[in-house]
Amino acid sequence: MSLWKPLYWLLSFKSLRRRMAFQLKYRYFNDLAIEIPIGEGLIATLPYIDSSDSFSEIMLQGEYSEFLNKIELPRKWIDIGCHMGYFSLYVERARRQAGITTPSHAILIDADSRTSNTIPHMISRNKLEDQWVYQNAAIGVGKFVTFYENDYMSSTTLEGTGGRPVKIAICNQEEVERMIPEDYDLVKIDVEGSEWDFLDSYKTLIEKSQHLLLEWHSWHSGGGGVQQLRERLLDLNFSILHEGSAIKVEGEEREVGLIIAKNERFH
Repeated sequence: MSLWKPLYWLLSFKSLRRRMAFQLKYRYFNDLAIEIPIGEGLIATLPYIDSSDSFSEIMLQGEYSEFLNKIELPRKWIDIGCHMGYFSLYVERARRQAGITTPSHAILIDADSRTSNTIPHMISRNKLEDQWVYQNAAIGVGKFVTFYENDYMSSTTLEGTGGRPVKIAICNQEEVERMIPEDYDLVKIDVEGSEWDFLDSYKTLIEKSQHLLLEWHSWHSGGGGVQQLRERLLDLNFSILHEGSAIKVEGEEREVGLIIAKNERFH
């Protein structure tokens, strides 16, 4: 008798089948090994149940399309707050769709401990090991910082936001430059309120970047809202190419939005 037959018999009961499906979905989602072909020979992985939100925003809704349309598609970029790597995959797909054959080079950085396995797997799955590098780290000043891990893309280094506290190493600008040296076509940053720390502490790296794609949060660590970020970009010799509409955070008096800016040093 097959060892699987009792399991198949149990699965014939709808109520039990639903219960087992619930357990798989909410406790063992990663074991489902869900992958989605996104075209141009690329594959996106969905390792966690909340990955679908980020995938939908970037791949299906085109969250970044109107901003990337303002610049030439990058060959070399840094993806800070890469989450599951969907932004970088989106850029790589757009390059291939445009017929660009020169190899891309990207640095993907995220402080969430869950990315330490998922991003290397995604890079390997897409055969990009020789072009993309990944670092599990935060941005900031010093050597370490407390990072608060939350579900649904809300992990942050900002205190008072809840989440599981984790001590994480900081990746300073010198370390970033050692991974892939010289100038960068684009730096994308989405760090849930720590964007001020980046603008304030990574000036040398910013100076070498042709464009910045910044997701801003009205509660960022600088304390001055989006206007403070606009002024800092101007101080850094950047001009704003395009700014999306502010989006209110549901149930809160807070806003988020996107800005893409160009470095006048290159133009």
